[in-house]
Amino acid sequence: MDAQENKLFITILIAGVFIGIIIFLFIRFIIKHQKTNSIRHKSEVETEIATLEKERNRISRDFHDELGPLLSGIRFKVSALEVEAEDDKRLVKDLFADLDTMMQRLRDITGNLVPASLEYGGLYAAIDQFIATTRRNSDLDIRLELPAGRPPRHESDIHIYRVIQEITHNTIKHADATLLSIELTTEPGKLILRTTDNGKGFSFNRNDPNQQGNGLRSILSRTSQFQGEIFMEPAAPNGISYLIEIPLKHYE
Repeated sequence: MDAQENKLFITILIAGVFIGIIIFLFIRFIIKHQKTNSIRHKSEVETEIATLEKERNRISRDFHDELGPLLSGIRFKVSALEVEAEDDKRLVKDLFADLDTMMQRLRDITGNLVPASLEYGGLYAAIDQFIATTRRNSDLDIRLELPAGRPPRHESDIHIYRVIQEITHNTIKHADATLLSIELTTEPGKLILRTTDNGKGFSFNRNDPNQQGNGLRSILSRTSQFQGEIFMEPAAPNGISYLIEIPLKHYE
């Protein structure tokens, strides 16, 4: 190799190394940028969910502290009325029934906003109570299976509860289903949530935001809060199935 060829080879080698360094730095920048965006997005989701739960607590407290006593006071005043005419007696009786219905709905709404049973009875008790309330207020046949005993409390309980709540509400509102099966089981190292309905189902692309309604976005966001994995697929012969894996390390 003469001097000219040697010089050309060195030039090409230097250029190749330089281009390689630029490519490496560019890829590193992209990865770092994606990681930063991922961290920022997760932080924004956590802040949004925390704000939502705080607002739910505020509304629930206002309902309990203001509307509850107000309705109880009205009911007491109605009970003090002395009426003689049969039409008036029927009117008072209907008013009592309406007030009782309003107070029950208030308890249901407050329970949905901030389930007291989650605080005092644990995750399984809160889920069981929510399903009982939903059965009472809808025509959906809900079949629920929960593990025996009471799990240790953890801050992720509210997210698991909300996921089940969202799946149930989505089924009632959008699926045209008559049956929803919910099963929560334990396996080595994880909790497994399985739900299946017999509704009309839907197509889903995780990477297409246009295919994600508010309910589905909430399910995905809350699943990420307890570092879970979520799988969705069509059920047979129709409907949709969710499989959500929840690491048990959150309950250790």
